[in-house]
Amino acid sequence: MPTLLSTPTIDNFTQASGSTLISKPASVAVGTFLVWNVLNGTTGAPQTITTPSGWNLVSGASTTLTGTVRGMNSAIFWRIATSTDVSASTYTTTGGTGGTGAGMASIMAAYSGCVGIGNSSVNKGDHTGTTITATGITVVQPTIIGAFINSWETDHGPLTSMTDQKNSGGNGLEFNDQSISPGATGNKTCTCASTESWIVSLYELIPATSSMFFGAGTTS
Repeated sequence: MPTLLSTPTIDNFTQASGSTLISKPASVAVGTFLVWNVLNGTTGAPQTITTPSGWNLVSGASTTLTGTVRGMNSAIFWRIATSTDVSASTYTTTGGTGGTGAGMASIMAAYSGCVGIGNSSVNKGDHTGTTITATGITVVQPTIIGAFINSWETDHGPLTSMTDQKNSGGNGLEFNDQSISPGATGNKTCTCASTESWIVSLYELIPATSSMFFGAGTTS
């Protein structure tokens, strides 16, 4: 079973910033699994996020939202730590800076006993009411599921039955996880202000003891 090694780290939203610089989580060793959620937000059209070198994009859990008030782009990346990661202290990636108030933010978590990301989902809403909904996935073996909530300016959560492991203290980023048995997770929900734009991603971690690595929706 994957195990969260330490409190996830965060780089809070910085307006007019075309990059995010985040500290490495504690207890990273060779073989540690790192998962990194990056957000780029603006009042204009969604801005790009550059895939950092050596990281894998979880395409099934990443998307853009062209909102009536806000544009958001969310991307989740993962990698297996090497000796380079052990000696590193921070990670950075860049993105587009178009639109008014464009800026980036991110959250990173570290797990032992994990080799990749399997099934995943992404959902988004643009001033659609007071509920944030993470679309349910099917889990094939006992593991951990994780969720990144990206909302505009206010933290929300935790999602149904999940634990809030890190939030940005009001800047709209949150990381939840949950130990789970095989089967359908069902949708995960939490409440939000009716005027907000949001993107939420849900995914399963593949245990190191798994007999198969299926990495759905991943690319390098």
